[in-house]
Amino acid sequence: MMQRTTIMLPKTLKRKVESRARQEKKSLGSFIRESLEHSLQSNTPRSSDPLFANLESDIFEDDGPADLAENHDKYILRKLAHEHGLRRGARKRRNRR
Repeated sequence: MMQRTTIMLPKTLKRKVESRARQEKKSLGSFIRESLEHSLQSNTPRSSDPLFANLESDIFEDDGPADLAENHDKYILRKLAHEHGLRRGARKRRNRR
């Protein structure tokens, strides 16, 4: 037995969902139910914020530093700089003519 549920979606997300449901020739409800089922069956854990999904495991081998919440920007920038071969404090130079 199905139970009626109301959700609030941003306009742009609702338009995308409606468009995809039409492309797949499904009702909006059917598309959302199938999407939720697929998401729940996935073995990949989901973070509450996609930006930070798997971030700690990508940067730290353990739980990370105690000040991660306060200084997350610093740790993210350090990781990105390391991945792109940038030195700390280095800035891109503009072509000056």
